[in-house]
Amino acid sequence: DGIDRVITDLRGNGGGVFIEGLRIAELFVPEGKALLQTVREGKPAQRFVSSNAKPLEITAVVLMNERTASSAEALITALVTNTNTRIVGQKSFGKATMDKTFKLANNMRVRFIVGPMYTATGQSWHSRGLAQTIEVAGKQEDFERWSRVPDNRRMQADRQLRSAWQMLRKR
Repeated sequence: DGIDRVITDLRGNGGGVFIEGLRIAELFVPEGKALLQTVREGKPAQRFVSSNAKPLEITAVVLMNERTASSAEALITALVTNTNTRIVGQKSFGKATMDKTFKLANNMRVRFIVGPMYTATGQSWHSRGLAQTIEVAGKQEDFERWSRVPDNRRMQADRQLRSAWQMLRKR
């Protein structure tokens, strides 16, 4: 509907179900392009590939910080690898593993790491995090405070958001 630029704010996003992050990336990534690779014990590496024949043609900037992790990082790597997406903010957390929760006989639950995730090109970001295109310092407390500022004043208060907007305006 006429939108050609978007800012995706993943600051403080600790992840979730990694396949959902890939589904979001697939909205922008053309058919046949690799999104992510995973490895599960005793199984061959699994490569996730976009099946989107009509990806959105939108210029994107992603905001991330040190609390951006896991499936949010998987989304970012898929976008950066396959589109002209830029990243503003700070280096991400660096959690490139998949977890699975198991229910025990006594109805308690336990969660285990079941395998690593890799970029489409086979690189791990585990413990290192993802690097930003443009570094704009900020603290989690600032981000939380800015998120409570009314939308009409948020651009003034949030330096990372303002930097992302300026980057989009130049493109």
